[in-house]
Amino acid sequence: MKSEESGNTKTGNGDNDKASVHGSEMLDSRRSFIKYFLFGSAVTWTMATFYGLARFFKPPKTHKRAQPKFVDIAKKSDNIEINSSLIFQYGDRPAILIRNKTGKFVAYFATCPHLECIVQYNPKSQMIVCPCHDGIFNLNGKNFAGPPTEPLEALVVQVNRKSKIRVSKPTIEET
Repeated sequence: MKSEESGNTKTGNGDNDKASVHGSEMLDSRRSFIKYFLFGSAVTWTMATFYGLARFFKPPKTHKRAQPKFVDIAKKSDNIEINSSLIFQYGDRPAILIRNKTGKFVAYFATCPHLECIVQYNPKSQMIVCPCHDGIFNLNGKNFAGPPTEPLEALVVQVNRKSKIRVSKPTIEET
């Protein structure tokens, strides 16, 4: 009887009707949230993918710095062993200084003319080797074997009385 007086009957409970309406609204809001969340995630992923591809195919512009007239090597000539090499920076480009078996110094820009990989000196063969495609250069910088068709770009090495090493680009008379 109490349930009839309060208006709640087993067949027509008003609170249950409100709960089912509220539950369906909540279910719809959850569905719409998930729908918008997944849509937003898909859009974000697509934009990030296309942005990455665009950056890959159009790399950023690099500003070339002015090349210095010369570079002083920090090591003294006595500290560089015979038949060894030293990689150093010449402005914004890598360069290689080689001391051959006779003690003479030679220097080149260390970028292979084929694909601009960094070359290395091989003391056993006394050759300059490009590790990317097995390009080989002799100690005069001339291409000896492999795909490079041009020689390495030479630099001038000067050793002063205090055994300090200075590397510079060749002048017009020296080329």
